[in-house]
This record gives sequence, structure tokens and C-alpha cells, in this order.
Amino acid sequence: MLQLDVPITSHATLPGGYEHLTLRAPAIASRALPGQVLGIRPTFSEIDPLIRVPVPIADADASAGTVTLIAKANPPFPRLRTGDILDVLGPVGRGWSLPADVRNIMLIGTEDGAGALLFLANVALKRSANVALLLGASSDHPAFPTALIPPAVEYQFARGAEPIQALLELVDPDLMRWADALYTTLPVDAYEGLADRIRATRMRWTPGFAQGLVLPPMACYVGICDACRVPAFRRTWRACVDGPQCDLRDVVR
Repeated sequence: MLQLDVPITSHATLPGGYEHLTLRAPAIASRALPGQVLGIRPTFSEIDPLIRVPVPIADADASAGTVTLIAKANPPFPRLRTGDILDVLGPVGRGWSLPADVRNIMLIGTEDGAGALLFLANVALKRSANVALLLGASSDHPAFPTALIPPAVEYQFARGAEPIQALLELVDPDLMRWADALYTTLPVDAYEGLADRIRATRMRWTPGFAQGLVLPPMACYVGICDACRVPAFRRTWRACVDGPQCDLRDVVR
């Protein structure tokens, strides 16, 4: 894990209130994995300068030496411009596991977690895997920009007053049986509903089939302070060192 000052090489505001940032960070781009995050030092506060905000990596291009982030247009992103310098820590934690024999993957999340899912989608496509992406949003929220979704991805979008419930309704039995692996950025309290759909359609639920990404607030980023410990897990689990990747079987009974 590295602590670096990196320049913003491009910065755009996306529909729906998201920021798309590209950072020049060759040392991070060469080692980043889908599911890992960057700890970004806030640019808006002089009070808590050491408290970093965890932001999932949305892409990493080792040949170009760049890292992409997609996040809500709120701290730590306000007033940022191309050429500004960000103090970042990363890549943080354990990324998602994508076994070499996986051919069909299903990605599930709301728009807030789309960046991490897109990173995994791009990696999977480079391995000639088939990718289905399911995103959910609230009824009054614009759709996620489709230009950011690779054309080879099968994309489904659900909108509703309860975006997670609307999203879960897209998870039909045929799609669940098709998938060799499932990855989600849904919150932990949505795992049981997703688990119900897995149990209803699959005879065996093997460890590693369903992986999540859990991002509570983080403080030390090295597993000492326990600020990012998540009580819902059956064992001691801290997002910064044991995650943010997790196996849903470690949460649901």
C-alpha cells in the first residue's frame, strides 16, 4: 500500500450527480485489483486532515499509468479541477477473486457502487468472460450513463421507490443458474434477500460463488483501530485488511 500525491488528469461531472476522475498514478495502476479502494484525504476540511474517505477503484490502466474513480459529487470531490493534486493511499485491502475458470459473471449493485463493478467487468471481458450487469436506482434518479458501460456487457437497469428491491426483482432464476460467480456492492442488510434467490435456484452454493464489497468508514487503514469492523460477520472482519471483499456466506446463515 502506497501513500502518494497524484495529479488529476481529467475530471467530469456525470448525470445523476457523479464525478468521473482520472488520476496519474502508475505505481497504483500496476497493482490495483477490482474491489480495492483508494483512501483519499479530504480536500474540504482542515479539522480532520488524517481521516481518509474510501473510494472504490473504477478502472486501472497499467500501460497508461492511470486510475479511474466514479463517486458521488460530494466530499472528497468538491471544487476539484484537472491538474489538482490528491493525497491518496492505496490500493487498500483485498480485491475480488476472479478464478480463471469462471466464464459467466453477474454483477449486482446500485449506482453508488457502479465504479467497482465496471472495473471487474473490464477485467472479466479481457479474459473473454461473459458479463451481466444489473444496476438499481431510486425512482427520481436519472439512469447511470450507458457510455461508461462496455458494449459487450449485458446491462439491465431497475428504478423504483425502493431501489434495492427493484434491483433484486431483476435477478431471475435463469440468470442465477447461468452465473458461475456473482459480485455485489449492495449493503450487508441486503445480503439475505440476495441469498434467498441463490438458495432458490442453485443446488449448491459453494464458497466464493457470491462475493460482496463492504465499505464502512475507515480510519487507520491497517487493521489497528477497528473503526471499520463490521459486526454482521461471523468472525472478526475489518474492511481495510480483511476486506473490502467478502464472501456472502460469512454473513448470511
